[in-house]
Amino acid sequence: CLNCINCRDGKLNECLDFSYRGVNYDGLLRDFVTLPVENVFALPDSVSDDEGVFIATIASALTILDKINFDKGSFIGIGSAGVLGNIIAQLCLYYQAIPVVFDSLQARLDLSKERGIYYNFLSDETAKKKVLQVTGGKMLDNFIYLREQALSLSDSFSYLKQSGELFVASIATVNSA
Repeated sequence: CLNCINCRDGKLNECLDFSYRGVNYDGLLRDFVTLPVENVFALPDSVSDDEGVFIATIASALTILDKINFDKGSFIGIGSAGVLGNIIAQLCLYYQAIPVVFDSLQARLDLSKERGIYYNFLSDETAKKKVLQVTGGKMLDNFIYLREQALSLSDSFSYLKQSGELFVASIATVNSA
């Protein structure tokens, strides 16, 4: 928006009146569109169009991880194996944290595993026991609660160690109503 206090302070990624094309106003699925030049970025030749569509989600995932204080080797629970959850998990690996991904859909967990995420658990009654096993009884250091996840907020808390922190995160999506 460039008008709210966060935008004026240079924190554009924390805009209080964020507008997202295709979500809260007309999108880009058209032959021609006009945009302010500051909103247009050329992709390098090394980035395909198919890869480029994930740039905004990767930026959101990085913003989420920037808010979390974690060390190498920290166990970070991620409440969804959807696109955002998978990207967060891959970034956790990059930063040498240990992602533990939960989802209610085995197919999404399988995709997560294909992308190199080792700990992928169905969000069912056996998940807590599995978390105890992989963490040596310590439980998770952090948990990222995503809007798209199947776990309840109270279940998410139950996977955390005593001093663990829960983070609630989301990106804009189309309202299904």
